[in-house]
Amino acid sequence: MSTRKSVAVILGVGLLLSCAGTQLGLLETANNFDEFQGIPLAPLKTAAACRASLGTDKFAEGTELVGPGIRILNWNIKKGEEPNWQEDLQRFSQDKNLVLLQEAALSMQLPDQLQQVPFAAFSPGYVKGDDITGVVTFSDVEPVSRCRLSAVEPWLGTPKSTNITEYALSDSDNRLVVVNMHALNFSFGLLSYRMQLDAVSEALEGFHGAVLLSGDFNTWRRGRQNVLSDIVERLGLRPVVFENDYRERVFGRPLDHMYVRGLDVVEAQVFEVSSSDHNPMVVSFKLNAEHIVTVDPEL
Repeated sequence: MSTRKSVAVILGVGLLLSCAGTQLGLLETANNFDEFQGIPLAPLKTAAACRASLGTDKFAEGTELVGPGIRILNWNIKKGEEPNWQEDLQRFSQDKNLVLLQEAALSMQLPDQLQQVPFAAFSPGYVKGDDITGVVTFSDVEPVSRCRLSAVEPWLGTPKSTNITEYALSDSDNRLVVVNMHALNFSFGLLSYRMQLDAVSEALEGFHGAVLLSGDFNTWRRGRQNVLSDIVERLGLRPVVFENDYRERVFGRPLDHMYVRGLDVVEAQVFEVSSSDHNPMVVSFKLNAEHIVTVDPEL
């Protein structure tokens, strides 16, 4: 190795370590955050602890999604940096039972409609100055349980979050677990990416109710998509197929995905917008009771 290359490697490693050290401090700040625009943080747990909380709490009166249909918006909103994001978010979140956002920022002024949604759970990620971004799940009913997982970008040392919320379902003893995920983006190989997804798989292990896994999975290369496909196959999930598939692509591969179990797709659309570098996915579901193992409501 030449002297010039050696110096470059040393400087690069030093920069990465410095960045990682700084961002790990930011990760601690994020984990100590009390709320996001009045939205309480989901409890930070290990995958095993999160798994232990699913399907165990008793149903509380009123903790049901409005049935029989479930309407969902998933959108990486790019921190609200682009014009007209508020108008688009107001439009696409109208009449939705669940709104899943990635890259939601503290500095964003949420439209009135979402400020009036009864329940929300936030999982913090990247911190820059006084601003913080992460994933947030809005719902028209209170979750039965909620937790969050955190992973760290190997190159940048910045956190990426996964938000897990569990809901009771109308006219059913079944439950729906919703995973709102922003996957790691920058890594040399697939190990860190696989570990983040393995944690989700571990958290859902042994849960037999309906599942929605959705978010920005940064599947910009075949290996990443293969890892994701392995996980969803392990969990018995199937992909939502969009007829008008305008999902954001990198190297020809879509970054955003939605996978389900125990839900039948009624309508699935992707809308082209200029208010983010990702396009919103809007999907309507109905419960498929034949594919779900009933959960004892007396647990």
